[in-house]
Amino acid sequence: MREGDCVLLEEGDRVAADARISEAVGLALDESLLTGESMPVQKGGQETIMAGSLVVAGRGRAAVVVVGEATELGRLGRSLATLKPPATRLQRRTRRMTRRVTLVALGLCLLLALLLGARSGQWPDALLAALALALAQAAAWAGARLSPTPPAVASRSRPRPAHPTSSPGRW
Repeated sequence: MREGDCVLLEEGDRVAADARISEAVGLALDESLLTGESMPVQKGGQETIMAGSLVVAGRGRAAVVVVGEATELGRLGRSLATLKPPATRLQRRTRRMTRRVTLVALGLCLLLALLLGARSGQWPDALLAALALALAQAAAWAGARLSPTPPAVASRSRPRPAHPTSSPGRW
């Protein structure tokens, strides 16, 4: 479909592009997808109809004005695609807990460096041990986040039957 094409509209049709009506006989459109109006709207000569509208009564002919993403429906879709939903309560709490655990882990690494350095007097070795602990913990956390399935699920070798009584002794 291109601009300038003629579109015939009958009851039950979904309008495919924004168009200008050239002829209409009892034409009524449900534009609730775009406007939220609950009642069908009567349309007549030279009025614009929008893509996504549903013809609920009558028939008509219209010339396509705009197609694709340039239509009102396309613009609405583009604007909705840019919206980012707010973080859920679980995501916020998980982020907060992760920050706290990270701070505790860094504190333990610092404590390890201080204790080893004070006890042995070899501060470079103590700092190296603390750094190794921090890197090992970071690698463990990264591996846990990259794992596609939780460890408990991944370790299960075969699925359990739906009902224990359906296959006795086969757990």
